[in-house]
Amino acid sequence: MGRKLSGIVWLSVLAVATGVFALGCVNFALPPAEDAAMLMRYAQHLAQGHGIVWNIGEPPIDGATDFLFMVTVAAVHRAGVPLEAAVHVLAVASHFLTVALIYLAVRHVQGAGAFPAVASALYVAVGPGLPLAAAYFGTPFFALGATAAWIAAQRVLLGERRTVLDCAVFAIVGLVAGLTRPEGVLIAIFMLVGLCIPLPFRDARRLLLTFACVFGESSIRGWERSTWRWSFGTTPRGATRWPRPRPGFCRSIQNGAPSIPGA
Repeated sequence: MGRKLSGIVWLSVLAVATGVFALGCVNFALPPAEDAAMLMRYAQHLAQGHGIVWNIGEPPIDGATDFLFMVTVAAVHRAGVPLEAAVHVLAVASHFLTVALIYLAVRHVQGAGAFPAVASALYVAVGPGLPLAAAYFGTPFFALGATAAWIAAQRVLLGERRTVLDCAVFAIVGLVAGLTRPEGVLIAIFMLVGLCIPLPFRDARRLLLTFACVFGESSIRGWERSTWRWSFGTTPRGATRWPRPRPGFCRSIQNGAPSIPGA
């Protein structure tokens, strides 16, 4: 059996095993958990064009930690999918993709055999991802972004040629993880430090410059604002100034981002 055909077979086995675990061991009839229900409320109002608001007609608030997941749920809900189904579909699909990515990474990026690749993927497949998805949490969505960042970091570290494209892919995926949850920024930075230590100076410099260009000043200010809010319950240099909500989904996303006085 060729390696490509073997990979297709093992991916199919992993998909079936994950599906059996989902149908036999996970209760998808549970109501949304409290924190998940709060994010769903923000996503619903965003999809309706009211912005990231808790109550329609009130100013937007910074209450949705899983920002990218909330926006994605809102977009799917805006397309006509029921809100509960949108959350479940995104979370479950993210879990299946994460299982597949782990198999592919261990098999092809690290060059390991089929057994360790399948074992690693199965370990994640029957983990807490699907129960969290059943409770309407976006954790599998974040796990997918973190896994993709880990794979991109592996490619930079183990690749024979470390091109600007490889560095850019790592930085972009790290940024996506940071947009999903704030700690995604920390994960990307920790990976960046771990990569720069063993890399030759020229490759490390290329990676650092690419990472800085992708993240940019806006990401640094966004992280500064989130950190300040967690520590002091407000934003740097005064209270948050929110624009008045306007109708429309895309504009409601724009209205959901606060501006900092003096910035």
